[in-house]
Amino acid sequence: MSLASSRNRRWALLPLLSSGALLTACPAVAFAQSAPAAEAQTDGQGQSEIVVTAQKREQRLIDVPAAVTALTASSLTTSNQSRLRDFFGSVPGFQVAPSPGGGGQQTLAIRGVSSGAFANPTVGIMIDEVPFGASTYDFSPDVDPSDLQRIEVLRGPQGTLYGANSMGGLVKFVTVDPSTAGFSGRAEAGINTITHGDGVGYAFRGGLNLPLSDNLAVRVSGFTRKDPGYIDNITTGQSDVNDVTTSGGLASALWKPSESFSIKLSALYQHVIADGSGEEVRGPGLSDYQQNYILNTGQSESTTQSYSAVINAELGGIDITSATAYSHFEKTAVQDYTNIAPWGGLAQSLFGAPGAPSRFDAEVKRVTQEVRASFATGEILDWLVGGFFSDEDTPIRQRISGQDASGTLVGDTITFDIPFKYREFAVFADPTLNLSDRFSIQFGARHSWTRSIFDEVVEGGALFPTPLVLPAITKKDRIFTYLVTPQFKVNRDLMIYGRVATGYRPGRSNSFNSDPTVPRAAEADTTTNYELGIKGEVADMLTFDASFFHIDWKKLQITLISASNGLAYTSNAARAKSQGAEVSATLRPGAGMTLSGWVSYNDAKLTEGVVNSATFAPTGAQLPFNAKFTANLSADKNFEISDDLSIT
Repeated sequence: MSLASSRNRRWALLPLLSSGALLTACPAVAFAQSAPAAEAQTDGQGQSEIVVTAQKREQRLIDVPAAVTALTASSLTTSNQSRLRDFFGSVPGFQVAPSPGGGGQQTLAIRGVSSGAFANPTVGIMIDEVPFGASTYDFSPDVDPSDLQRIEVLRGPQGTLYGANSMGGLVKFVTVDPSTAGFSGRAEAGINTITHGDGVGYAFRGGLNLPLSDNLAVRVSGFTRKDPGYIDNITTGQSDVNDVTTSGGLASALWKPSESFSIKLSALYQHVIADGSGEEVRGPGLSDYQQNYILNTGQSESTTQSYSAVINAELGGIDITSATAYSHFEKTAVQDYTNIAPWGGLAQSLFGAPGAPSRFDAEVKRVTQEVRASFATGEILDWLVGGFFSDEDTPIRQRISGQDASGTLVGDTITFDIPFKYREFAVFADPTLNLSDRFSIQFGARHSWTRSIFDEVVEGGALFPTPLVLPAITKKDRIFTYLVTPQFKVNRDLMIYGRVATGYRPGRSNSFNSDPTVPRAAEADTTTNYELGIKGEVADMLTFDASFFHIDWKKLQITLISASNGLAYTSNAARAKSQGAEVSATLRPGAGMTLSGWVSYNDAKLTEGVVNSATFAPTGAQLPFNAKFTANLSADKNFEISDDLSIT
């Protein structure tokens, strides 16, 4: 049984069918809940090890000189943790917060590096070799764990290997490879309930691995899931408004004619429908599990698609990887803007109505190509070098209307059409100098050339009786990121490392703000991480990981308010820092028992703030979506009833 501090719990009964039958009864939680770390594999010497690809090469987790948490799909499905907001509590320093106003959007933050909602993302997203989402808008997909092998969360800037937006860290979804070892299948069914909810949820998942020859295999999987609601809307009188229904699947094929060549093709599709917002609102007349959003707001719908072709080849001692990918993300959300400035004050005067719903439609079409090579020159120098290209098209439309108490739209609608285009080309090198069997230094450098094009047309309402066509903004940047990471191996299973690493995110458009004193676009901002860490394993029983870090954040993109028109805009008007420590450990004393826990301290605040007649962000203010002290403790026990039956 897993124990964690949480206000909402789900209980699931999940029969899992593969070669035999496994019956699992387990609790899971809707928010902070611990899940076991990645399941251990066994090497030829009988040692327990966890293998990850955080540095674009296979390494044991305890050999990676960075703070990385790995979660297996099996541990997440057993715990009924299917979304980022379910399992973020399993990762030190990781926060997931819903955006204000409902609509199903969420903001990710790692180690306190966040400038709030409605900003460019500070956490990168990868699905296998595919960078996902937009560089100039924050879209965070939830990938169901039934299609996954594991999830890797990298803490601290990862700009050298992963490029834009990984300035706080990275979430990497790793799917399962097809196998030619033999036919296999898996089916899972379960039901769940949640505290304060009166509905029952369900989950059905299944997958097949089909070897077609001794060098070709395909894998297909699919799922459908319903997460019951538990939030009541006192304005509309509706109960449990935040039901979420999700379905999708993954198909992949792996052709490996020799040990030196392989091609993997993958296609992932997921569709999510949220009937209402899962946000709990605090305010007069509101209590736990309640919100006061106006009628016909809070709902959202999204579609995630990812297609990739990955070629691996070994040529004369050089390992070459080519990753070609296309991803497509669509999002529709209706949010309550009644109490979001400036619409709260303008709703009555603009629309003649007490409420202001906002319909948001966006999509991201992204093509990426990466080619990299790893090789050794002599016995002391290992190389990873490559090039990267990304082309993004992100059309966004927002429509803000007036609405009366009955849900009828009144007045004119103000429409913002904001097409974003972003293109990036980068080259990178990541050499490792092996000075001895125990001591090595990893270096890294990446040079990126970016071009952003922002455009906008605004029309409607008393503010814009005729269409306002704002001039296009083209912005070009050259950005250099680097890392230096010395590491010392005390022995095979104990390592000490230091790390200096940088990250960045592109600038942001202010094309929607007609105030002539507002900059047309914000510049890119950067983070530099200074870190000291230790990680290891004792007697194949205890694993531990501790890190101490300090992050400097320069030219921070902060949301300000125009004093002339009350509209928000983004400016590089502040600096910040984030510093703290993270300690985690997992103990496996035997007899099916696992004890896991972590403690994190994180002080993230502005070191240069902004205070004026329209904005109050003083020096010393805490950064949003950040808690100074967080902790997690879990205990899991597996009872073997028979060869084919166990209870966890």
